[in-house]
Amino acid sequence: NLMKKFLILILTLLSFSVYSQEIINDDNFEKKISSRSAFSDEGESIVVVEFWASFNSDNEFKEFKKLDGVTFYRCDIAKSPSSKKKYSIKTIPTIVIYKNGIEEVKFKAGIGFTLSVTLEELQESIDELLKESKF
Repeated sequence: NLMKKFLILILTLLSFSVYSQEIINDDNFEKKISSRSAFSDEGESIVVVEFWASFNSDNEFKEFKKLDGVTFYRCDIAKSPSSKKKYSIKTIPTIVIYKNGIEEVKFKAGIGFTLSVTLEELQESIDELLKESKF
């Protein structure tokens, strides 16, 4: 019985660490998108934010851990009306890439509330922004 409880505890902890994602909101949004990155030599900051809603979690971007050279956050639009308005978020999910706190690239969901952007396309946009930072 003790072993069973121990296994349940371990599995629960592992599931949180594997699937955990920092959710940002209006209170910390600007600070998070403007933070300097440890990934860039020049201290440039590339931040990817997925605007989403919990009711549409089936369509969230699931490959964020495979992105290189960025910090990735989710922003729940229900808890972030000011950020949603400021960045003109009309559909969810929407992924926005920020460089030093400035919006650079936006990928919006289509009619079915699904993103058509692939991991490769998203990474290509990130790599372009990182390359620009080197000049």
